[in-house]
Amino acid sequence: MSEKIYISDEIVVPHAQLAQVRDAYHREYMPAARARGMTLEGAWRSPPIDLPDRTTTLHFLWSVPDAGAWWQMRLDGVEQKARWWAKVDAMITSRKRTVMVEAGKDGVNV
Repeated sequence: MSEKIYISDEIVVPHAQLAQVRDAYHREYMPAARARGMTLEGAWRSPPIDLPDRTTTLHFLWSVPDAGAWWQMRLDGVEQKARWWAKVDAMITSRKRTVMVEAGKDGVNV
């Protein structure tokens, strides 16, 4: 059985870099991710208001249809992804990627 795989990216950004990182993500990362077969399920930021003396966390939830698509996504554009993250790493505080599947209503996959 093929299971949809979710990829959660959390990017912690200093307030001074927020607009630049957000805009670059939308302009550069998103089109490349879609070209690799990823679907954006949602995007959020926390906290929900601008606090100039704090960091903001950008949350992006992507998906791919199954394990085969996940491996293909991982292999496609390796050099492009490395260049992207090297550029962004200079502007952010930290980043974290989590890969997951749904637990199911009965919790079988937990």
